[in-house]
Amino acid sequence: MLECSAGAVIALGANNHEDAGMNPSTAALPHKNVRSVRVPTEKQSIFDDGDPSVGPIDDLATRDSRYHPDVAYLMSIVSAWAYADAEVLAAKLQYYGLEGAHIRQITVVNNALLVVATGYLVLSESGKVGILTFRGTDPASFITWLADAQVQQRKFLQGHVHAGFYGNVNAIWGDIADALVLARNGQVIDTTPDGAAHAAKLTNKLEALYITGHSLGGAMAVLAAARLFKGDFGDWPREAVRGVYTFGQPMVGDAEFCQAVKNRFGERLFRHVYHDDVVPHLPPKSDFDYEHVGKEWTAEHPTKRWAPSASTAERANALYAVISSAATAFEARVFPSTRIGKYSIDDHMPLNYVEVSRNFGPHAPVIKGPPERGLLDIVTDNVNLAVGAAADEVVVASRLAAKLTDAALVDVGDLSKRATKILQR
Repeated sequence: MLECSAGAVIALGANNHEDAGMNPSTAALPHKNVRSVRVPTEKQSIFDDGDPSVGPIDDLATRDSRYHPDVAYLMSIVSAWAYADAEVLAAKLQYYGLEGAHIRQITVVNNALLVVATGYLVLSESGKVGILTFRGTDPASFITWLADAQVQQRKFLQGHVHAGFYGNVNAIWGDIADALVLARNGQVIDTTPDGAAHAAKLTNKLEALYITGHSLGGAMAVLAAARLFKGDFGDWPREAVRGVYTFGQPMVGDAEFCQAVKNRFGERLFRHVYHDDVVPHLPPKSDFDYEHVGKEWTAEHPTKRWAPSASTAERANALYAVISSAATAFEARVFPSTRIGKYSIDDHMPLNYVEVSRNFGPHAPVIKGPPERGLLDIVTDNVNLAVGAAADEVVVASRLAAKLTDAALVDVGDLSKRATKILQR
């Protein structure tokens, strides 16, 4: 272990702390965790072979910066499994053309500063292709955080951005930048069995980089890409960054920031919004300016495919977003076949984004959706179910009342007999 400033600890090759949710009351102390793992080279037995294959990961080095559905699928997988630790992520990625890949995890947690940041740099076994992904956080606490209209903005890239997003990327950027510099030179940070860190030689230098994330991770992905294109890395990002794929991403900054992003890499930023996911409509309306940038892709059901949207997710009213999300969550459990609320927390789940992304090329959907039905049919069915349930409750209540009455009569009769015996003495 290496002691560092502010009481943080760098653990090389060891996980000393579990990542806490974005909650200042969480008891976990501030900490830093940096580690490296390898993706297994031999695949284990799989439960089902129905998932589509994206082919050898190094083939992505030949792709241009246009939108590619199979790349979106791979990015959805990586961003969803970024919620796990490095070992679990490595175990999953072996089935998606990333056998033998190198994974570098950087985590910094300081709940008092609302910093719960985790980034992974995944390099192919040869080092030719890299995926930089950022972990999101617990959806409920994240939405509560986003709904705070008083969250400040910070100046960045000719504009202003959400200070919380900025703080999370800033907390881990130094280690990410170091790992990227090594990868550009054909090296990777590995750890020995005893936990010591060292630079290992790769077959190739990093040629193609993809950046991704879900939820908070998507916002961090945008800021990380903006940092790469800021100038410190010269012309390399324009050649290497082939796409920024985000899922359920909130708005990151104001109009000036969005224009700067558009000028630098806006044509290779692809935002995915599933159905009524509330997060892309946040932060809510306030005195601070927020906009989206990049091309928006949408889908309304796991059986559908991503399609470019003619419009862009607009900011929500804070109170309405909370009430609507809560109402929709209730409807999803009580009346799963209908939807009245405009925004949904359930639609923010990463699984929805994975299922839609899976439906590319010749691949048929693996999720079976409910049949198309009219609103009158849905309401009628639900009323009938409610009436039937109420009738069943009445029958049960009547039977229970009869049993209680019988029991009461027995007790009264027994008491009468006892009283008579006492009086006869």
